Amino acid sequence: MKTKVLFLLFAMSSVALNCFAQDVPQPNNEPDGIFGGLTGDGGIKSGSVSASAYICQQVITIYIDWYAGYADIYVEDEDGNEVADDTIYVSGHASTQLNVSTLPSGTYTLYVKLRDGSIFSGSFQI
Repeated sequence: MKTKVLFLLFAMSSVALNCFAQDVPQPNNEPDGIFGGLTGDGGIKSGSVSASAYICQQVITIYIDWYAGYADIYVEDEDGNEVADDTIYVSGHASTQLNVSTLPSGTYTLYVKLRDGSIFSGSFQI
């Protein structure tokens, strides 16, 4: 009988710990130098379109959501020179990456320009 009670207590505490562990935020490997919340200007769809970008180990990952069409993505240096670019087709959701490891140290601006006229931008440093 004593063994059954101990087993039951052990089982109940294991279940409780398991449920608690699911609610505890787990550490994640967030990218370095996050510049989130790209700001949007113009375009009819800019209120519903979402764009975000993260930089990790000198690679920028760009996410575009709630859009259908082409997106022109480019990086400009402090003098306004285009130093990296990409064009992707988005069908609802898409992502792409830009390698910026060859760029010298400095401040740069990332632009995501949608063909509906919306422009999203954010700054980052290398």
